[in-house]
Amino acid sequence: NAEYMGNTEHSASGFMDSDVGMYRNMLNCLLSIQNRLDNIENILQGSETEKAHFPPSPPLQLLPPPPPPPPQLLPPPPPQPRLRYKLLFEMSHDSFFDQKKFPAFAIRLENEADPAAPVNLNGIQIKLEATDPNHNLLSGIISLENQEIRLINGRCSVSDLRFQKVSSRFGGHYHLRCVVVTQEFVPVIQSTISGPITIKSKRLFRKVISNQQKKKQRSNSFS
Repeated sequence: NAEYMGNTEHSASGFMDSDVGMYRNMLNCLLSIQNRLDNIENILQGSETEKAHFPPSPPLQLLPPPPPPPPQLLPPPPPQPRLRYKLLFEMSHDSFFDQKKFPAFAIRLENEADPAAPVNLNGIQIKLEATDPNHNLLSGIISLENQEIRLINGRCSVSDLRFQKVSSRFGGHYHLRCVVVTQEFVPVIQSTISGPITIKSKRLFRKVISNQQKKKQRSNSFS
């Protein structure tokens, strides 16, 4: 019995030691868990404080994609340079008498890019108009036996023009204006205006002729 009691006391002591160790381990685990929970709580509190001081930035708004570029069109070809001409008067007189045939004169085309180049344009119809010194169009001032004037090889001659009224009644002198009638050549031919033309009364024509005849007779007598 004594041996049995001794074994029993030894066995109870062993159980108590093992229980104490187990409880100690459990306590250590609980303390470790408590420490971890405290750390987590501190981290969470720090995060809330940081959010209060530094509020989160608003969410990024995605911009819509840019529209596709328009299709690239080929540039139009450069316009072809068109030849340009201007009309010119070739007159030997700048004064004459009303209702008498004005001395013949020529009208020709000139290439603006190369004035010396020949102009071989045919059939272009032109017309003549009279203006006052301010280039205002006048009607009933000139008359032509041949109303249709056409250029042949870029040139024509006018020999049937008459001024019907003296120029003193319209500012002292006239101008002749030449314009193109043929529509397809209107954009490429520049109209022109002559220099001043003084038209006197035909009653002076006889005096002029008489004086010229006298001068001719005198020159013949001296020769």
